[in-house]
Amino acid sequence: MGNFIRDGLAGGPIIVKGDGTTVRSYQYPTDMAVWLWTIAERGARCRAYNVGSEVAYTMRQIAHAVALSTNIDKVEVLGVPKDSQPIDRYVPSTKRANEELGLTNNVSFAEALERTVSWHREVLPR
Repeated sequence: MGNFIRDGLAGGPIIVKGDGTTVRSYQYPTDMAVWLWTIAERGARCRAYNVGSEVAYTMRQIAHAVALSTNIDKVEVLGVPKDSQPIDRYVPSTKRANEELGLTNNVSFAEALERTVSWHREVLPR
């Protein structure tokens, strides 16, 4: 997502180097910090907990969301999906962390994107 934000703030287009079908989820750093501290403090000893979000997005969806957030009207997807190739997907199951430790994410993907784009506009040189 960082490269998409960079492309968008530079005036675009936003470039997806793959075929756009890769699936990922995102967790805002403040949520991640809360999760890690909670797991360290209250998690069962020697028990694994996945950290993250179960809300999945394709790279194509993320690129278009960044385009909207940065006022860019062009997204270029360079690759072409292949029917014979499985989709690259990493979205963790956070059920254990939720059920055992009550962990949830407080910052939505949309809010995280807006905060991140805003930070880049304010802090990073152009």
